Amino acid sequence: FAGQVVAALVAGNTVAAKPAEQTPVVARRFVARAMLGGILTLMAVSAFGGGIYGLFGAPEVPTAWLAGSPFDSYVVPSLVLLIVVGGSQAAAAVAVFGKSRWASPLSALAGAILLGWIVAEVIFIGYVSWLQPAMAIMM
Repeated sequence: FAGQVVAALVAGNTVAAKPAEQTPVVARRFVARAMLGGILTLMAVSAFGGGIYGLFGAPEVPTAWLAGSPFDSYVVPSLVLLIVVGGSQAAAAVAVFGKSRWASPLSALAGAILLGWIVAEVIFIGYVSWLQPAMAIMM
């Protein structure tokens, strides 16, 4: 199944995988792994992008938002976003796609870290973007 899907995608075709009652367990696991790995990868890319943007000064983000936080610039929060949040998401994605026995615990840990980041963000700067609940729902 996986080989057929990959071959179809490489050939430029659209693939719809719909698990049914008679679908083998392997196919269901493949679809679940692809979905979870894809979400983790999206979250990692988002965190890496946000972290890098913050390290370059986050020109479109008001520093006034930091007034209620222990930070006077976006450097430290950006490093946390880049390394801790993005790194945990990336590590979990690699584990999922690599079929590691650590995939489940790493994915749960990455989700908890992301949720902690969002809660801290809302506590310190408040609700400022639709991305905050959207990312919380995706995890």
